[in-house]
Amino acid sequence: MSSFLDRQPPWYEEWFDENYIDLYINRDDRDAAMQLDLIEKTLPLNKGPNGDSLLDAACGYGRHVAALLARGYTKTRGIDLSKTLIAHAHKKNPMLPIKVGDIRTLEKYEKPQSITAVLSLFTSFGYFANDTDHLKALTSMHTVLKQKGWLWLDFLNPDHVKSTLKHENMKTTPTGKQFHEKRAIVKNRIVKTITVTLPNATPQYYQESVLLYTKKELIGLAEKVGFSPQHVFGDYTGAAITKTSPRMIFVFQK
Repeated sequence: MSSFLDRQPPWYEEWFDENYIDLYINRDDRDAAMQLDLIEKTLPLNKGPNGDSLLDAACGYGRHVAALLARGYTKTRGIDLSKTLIAHAHKKNPMLPIKVGDIRTLEKYEKPQSITAVLSLFTSFGYFANDTDHLKALTSMHTVLKQKGWLWLDFLNPDHVKSTLKHENMKTTPTGKQFHEKRAIVKNRIVKTITVTLPNATPQYYQESVLLYTKKELIGLAEKVGFSPQHVFGDYTGAAITKTSPRMIFVFQK
């Protein structure tokens, strides 16, 4: 496991390419809509050109940015490390306000104390090999937020992951591309190995590896950089968190 974490480039610089898009492009957006409903219900955000500034940190191809813009949050933008995902989004909508960037250095792209809410959605955290880089990301989020600004951190629930782990599955896309996924818990990380094959083509191999932070650990990291926990939800309806909850959704305030 250590050799995989130490590899260069790291997994999150390789996996979010055209194969990732093929696998997830038709993702059901109902969960996304439910989460945005919960954000609107929980955070005192203002819409329109004079409204609040929202930043989707690790925005992928910008589906949440597009949805927030459609809801009237016109000062929404996004940052993601994947040039491929950003380019894919801009082919469909060249004006979508997302760009390539690293969540550990958000202050390179946004002015300090300029953002009302930073959003980290659908497990866009926990990718790095150690706490040091995760603390860099949290510190950077804290830096760009206004005083009393919000961090919305949507993460997996490790208890639920361990109790419901599906070790293996196969998916075939309409183009005939096959994705063979294997999952395991290795040294407190959920590790997924993905083999991508097409007829008469050489297989391609990828991995995902996410740290299984506990509720206590994530709150501790956030408090270490100056955040104060306000809420922890267990799903996108806003239910209280339990061991069987599918998510850990943290609302922190600067």
